[in-house]
Amino acid sequence: MEEGVEKVQGVETVSQAAARGLEEIVTAVAGVEDAARHVATAAANNRRAAEEIQSVSSSVSAQASKHAAAAEPLWQRQAALLFENLDRWFAGRPLLNQVDKERGY
Repeated sequence: MEEGVEKVQGVETVSQAAARGLEEIVTAVAGVEDAARHVATAAANNRRAAEEIQSVSSSVSAQASKHAAAAEPLWQRQAALLFENLDRWFAGRPLLNQVDKERGY
C-alpha cells in the first residue's frame, strides 16, 4: 500500500510540475502575441507615414516651377529609393546604396 501511495505522490509531483511549465509557456506565448501586435501596429503606422510622405512629396513635385522640371525625375528616383529602403528596413532586409566608410564612399 505504501508503495502505491508513493507512486501516486510521484505522479502528482510530475503533474504539478507539468502544469507549472504549461502556465509558463502560456504566459510566454501571450507575451510574444502582445509583441507581435505591437510590431504590426507600428509597421502599419510607419506605412501610413511613408505613404503620407510620398503624397506630400508628389504634391510638392507637382507644384514645382517649370525651371525645376528637369530635376523632377531625380526627385522621383530619390523618393522611390527612400520608400524601397523603408520597405526593406521594416522587413529586416539589407538597404540599397549604403555608405561604406572603409572604402570612403
